[in-house]
Amino acid sequence: MGREEIVPIVPLNDQAVVPMMVDLHRFLRAGQTLAESVYHVRRRVGGDPVQQATAASLVTLGAG
Repeated sequence: MGREEIVPIVPLNDQAVVPMMVDLHRFLRAGQTLAESVYHVRRRVGGDPVQQATAASLVTLGAG
């Protein structure tokens, strides 16, 4: 198994990122890869521009 990381490309808004990270870990515990989990988190973001920008700033590195 390779090393995977999720990194932001800009500083994140704490209030926006915490619920996203909770969801991300739910997807990971369900067996999704990191890339799949980030994809699903991004799909769940509503119309709030801060949440959208936060989700868009998350990048996965490593194996998919």
